[in-house]
Amino acid sequence: TEHVFRVVSKCPGGHSYSQPVRATTREAVWAKQLTAAESSALLDMCRECWAEEAFEILSKTLHDRDTLLLLSADELDELFDRLNILPKHRERLRRALATPPGPPSSPLPSEKGFDYIEISWSPPSADGPRQYFPVIEYIIRVRKVAAEGEEGAWGELRCGDVRCKVPGLEPGAEYEVCVAAVNEACG
Repeated sequence: TEHVFRVVSKCPGGHSYSQPVRATTREAVWAKQLTAAESSALLDMCRECWAEEAFEILSKTLHDRDTLLLLSADELDELFDRLNILPKHRERLRRALATPPGPPSSPLPSEKGFDYIEISWSPPSADGPRQYFPVIEYIIRVRKVAAEGEEGAWGELRCGDVRCKVPGLEPGAEYEVCVAAVNEACG
């Protein structure tokens, strides 16, 4: 099939056209339907999130699960708009496609007291195709460094900010601290 394109520049004084550009397409070589494995994975995902009605339209438009995973939040919203996916299914599909947030930066001590330490860190990067849900809190895990060959138990507290006070520490003891980000979809 041959197509002819040209660019039009519009301004108050008139229009300006580029020279025509001709392009010929070849016969479609790509699949006209999802493979059985792609279809099965998409159907399973739609069933798991109670959005089975969306399966038909997504599969007809050749949007398998792996393709959906590559889309950014904005691209996914545009696709759902274009395909008229029901609002109740949009949220369910977003959750099914969501990934846990990335790791925050390593915690650094910002204040030390007799039996506490205050730590701070940077939030995880919001980059990445599937960051549909913002970080809602952080889990801080703390354990006393044990003697060689022993393992201390981890304690845990939750914090809603990138700065947190860790109370109840033994004066003069050494502790390990790690921080994880939590979003609504993945916990």
